[in-house]
Amino acid sequence: MLRIATHLAGLPARLERDVKLYMAGAALIGFSAFGIYAVLFNLYLLRMGYGVDSIGQFNAAGLLAFALFSPVAGNWGRRAGCRRALVGGAVLMVAGYLLMSLAGSVPGTVRSGWIAAVKVATSCGFATYMVNSSPFLMQAAAAGNRSLVFSLRGAVWPLFGFAGSALGGALPQALERLTGGDGLLAYQLSLLAASLSLAPSLVLFGSTTADTGREQPEPAGPGGEEPRPNAPLLMIGLISLLAAPGVAVARTFFNVYLDSELGVPPSSIGWLIGLAQLLSVPAALVMPQVLARVGHTRVFTGTTLGIALALLPMALIPRWEAAGLGYVSIIVLIAVRMPAFTVFHQELVSTRWRPTMSAVTTSAALVGFSMTSFGGGRFALEMGYAHLFLLGVVITCVSVVPFRLLAGRQAAEESG
Repeated sequence: MLRIATHLAGLPARLERDVKLYMAGAALIGFSAFGIYAVLFNLYLLRMGYGVDSIGQFNAAGLLAFALFSPVAGNWGRRAGCRRALVGGAVLMVAGYLLMSLAGSVPGTVRSGWIAAVKVATSCGFATYMVNSSPFLMQAAAAGNRSLVFSLRGAVWPLFGFAGSALGGALPQALERLTGGDGLLAYQLSLLAASLSLAPSLVLFGSTTADTGREQPEPAGPGGEEPRPNAPLLMIGLISLLAAPGVAVARTFFNVYLDSELGVPPSSIGWLIGLAQLLSVPAALVMPQVLARVGHTRVFTGTTLGIALALLPMALIPRWEAAGLGYVSIIVLIAVRMPAFTVFHQELVSTRWRPTMSAVTTSAALVGFSMTSFGGGRFALEMGYAHLFLLGVVITCVSVVPFRLLAGRQAAEESG
């Protein structure tokens, strides 16, 4: 995979040891979080008797915790170092998946509280990992390798997510035969597998050698300490907030829509999600070449409008083929947009403020995700999934406007 990425990007193949260790840990996160867990969590809730509105609320609680904890995670990375923050985030994720697998055995009177609390804790761990990943890689990778490194990360997650999705879709049915037809226990054991598969990431992240995210002194202007770049932070936050709902309606409700509305079996849902992950790998790997030819502005604009377009078949054609085509297209476009947007916003600010920028971006995006998850379930019940997906189309298109304004101003400053 590295050779393919190097050929496509035209960049040197030799990567730093810390980058390689990070990629190995990211592969495990892709397998467990973007694979097994992504396929099974909502279906697990359905098997415990929860409806789509409750599922939306549980997801919203996790996303809101993700958003609110992101600034804390960014400050943690700035002061303690991104390496330590990555390990801490992975600890929370492993423990969270383990405790979530026990939810089916918790008495019904306290089960909802258990699920919500564990979802919040797991999301805080994931927030810590996500917020500190980008500044960690910006420091660990040579400047000329950054586009390659971020495209590799964008490829590793879905590549191993494909394997996890395929396994996640097949596990419940296989385990149900071993548990004497106990479907809920089969889902519990499947989530336990997700926790165990993620555990080695603790060793991998802990084996990196430098706290690359630790706050370091930088040359300051005449006024002393470098001022906080409020304007770029606010604009990137607004863009992230508006770009999130279109992706959120697809990621949060796709498997629920297929299961409850179209009657698609879990194994087929797993393969569809896995196919989306697999096809996004080459899309992420060609990102450096595309970026070199057309630039950040066109990449973000084109992929964002493409996501809006991909939501249309999900909204207008109530068939699994149409929904699958739309979902696969969205995941592929995200694989191109995410690394390009990450490099863009990280290069807007100095090293000192990169964890803060990452925290703002992550927090704003997750506010958008949580609002969509919280209201999306009820909206789907009252108005139907078609209107929910169409709402995602409109908000996604609006997100292009502030990005074009910021990119235009940045280009004017660089040319001036």
